[in-house]
Amino acid sequence: MFFLSIALPAAGQSIPPEETFFSCLRETFVPDGSPLDSLMRTYESELIGEGILEGPEALDFRGLLQRIASGQRIDTGDPGSFNARLRSLPRDSTAWRRCQLELERFRSGNPDAVLTRFMDRRDILVTEGISAELQASSLLDILGESEFNWPFYRLQTYYLIDLQARAPVNPEVLAESVSEQAARYANRGANVFRVYLNERSQTIVSDRLVDEAGLSELVYRHAREFGPEALYIIDLELDVKYRQFILLKNRITLAVSEVRDQYARRVFGKTFTELSEAESLLLSRRFPIRVVLP
Repeated sequence: MFFLSIALPAAGQSIPPEETFFSCLRETFVPDGSPLDSLMRTYESELIGEGILEGPEALDFRGLLQRIASGQRIDTGDPGSFNARLRSLPRDSTAWRRCQLELERFRSGNPDAVLTRFMDRRDILVTEGISAELQASSLLDILGESEFNWPFYRLQTYYLIDLQARAPVNPEVLAESVSEQAARYANRGANVFRVYLNERSQTIVSDRLVDEAGLSELVYRHAREFGPEALYIIDLELDVKYRQFILLKNRITLAVSEVRDQYARRVFGKTFTELSEAESLLLSRRFPIRVVLP
């Protein structure tokens, strides 16, 4: 995804930043920027010829991104990898670094610009390893039809086609019961968060008495650190009532749910309750709520 990590001069100009950005991008490809123009024209023609892209208009490109977001598999066959071709083009490394610097200046001075919001969201999606389908869905919240008049946003579509092609054709995650999960994770060690609950409704973690706020903070940090491998085990004193156990389990659940919500806001720009079914499933797997008895 390196080809998107470049930039444009500072704001305050009448030229749209996306246009200035792409000029900076193409000029890094020597000798005169024409190699990038040629590659994009060729690739676009191949996509149209293969029936992957309906036409060269902005609406067609947004439609392609919508198809990716819907989970439709894009058969890249003959078009091949755009990124591989791009990496083979010679470029001026000094000009490349200059563009990167200018982009950072623009983003820091224009936090509300579409380009800045797009880059911020895209950087997080790539860093977190989000699938092509969910990246496309998230970016569609920022990009309208008009944005696809700019070559830069079309480049993102090319990237997602490549990313989808590298993903498994039929990825499946088998559902497990809580007991099966507990058995699989019980002996991992550091990923296990143990809480002792006595009959006076006191909670003890690592031989320390913790209050409700302290417990929530500890669970929050554990969920962030261990993600999909986090396991929460509640040890009960003999006379602890079931209601006390449920209250403690709910506090743990609430803390993990807060981790999910913050992740959803940062990565997808939504609260957890606003996520699509696929997005919710991703977060549930990334931050599972496994609360079991020993």
